[in-house]
Amino acid sequence: MILNHYLPLAALLFSLSPAKSAVVVSYAETPGQYNSTLEHTSVYNFDDRATGNYSNVTTGIGTYDTLTINPVDQYGGAGDPNGSQYAVQGANGPGATTLTLDIDAGYFGLWWSAGDNQNVLEFYNDTDLVARFTTQTLLTAITAAGGYQGNPASGTYHGNNSSEPYAFVNFFGVGDTTWNRIVFTNTSGSGFESDNHTIRELTWGGYTPEIGQPLPGITVAQVEGNTVTVVPEPAAAALGAFGMLGLLIRRRR
Repeated sequence: MILNHYLPLAALLFSLSPAKSAVVVSYAETPGQYNSTLEHTSVYNFDDRATGNYSNVTTGIGTYDTLTINPVDQYGGAGDPNGSQYAVQGANGPGATTLTLDIDAGYFGLWWSAGDNQNVLEFYNDTDLVARFTTQTLLTAITAAGGYQGNPASGTYHGNNSSEPYAFVNFFGVGDTTWNRIVFTNTSGSGFESDNHTIRELTWGGYTPEIGQPLPGITVAQVEGNTVTVVPEPAAAALGAFGMLGLLIRRRR
């Protein structure tokens, strides 16, 4: 009976995503939210070493091939009152950073600060591209929503850089979609500033309390390879049904 109840929602998302792999993107429920609201996650926050340039950095979530860690400033670093250290691509950092994960993940989140349309995220399963997301779509949605512009930290940098958005961004695998490598790229002279990189093995709906619950955050798009499609929020709620279906299948095996 429960399975049949969610089949219409699952069918709706299938109609939107005929491709084998897809990722749904959402941003924070509220401005100033620095962390994922999901449970069962692992987080790396760039605060365990000095600022500077590094190669082959092994962390609790995986290994970064090249990494620049900046001290807190108006452009980056999550947390109140005055933020924290953060990673950057472009600006004074590498043009691209590859994070090889310790697990096959169905979820990734990050604190995205001083956002601009030159920031790019690519998700890979080994060498296969799962999704490539340029942040122009995200920038457009957040700017239209209002309330996310400028550094939200309550201390020294509060309200600084008011022309750019600051938000926590979520990436949820659809169905069995997973990835084990993430590439962060900045395509111009600006910077891709981020913090609180967060991973989880199971996508939304993979744990019992999440089944049938709305997708966290404000839905922006669905991504299949290089194709980005703006997704109405009610349709994205079907992701929870996929999590439930997968959980039921696993239990029956």
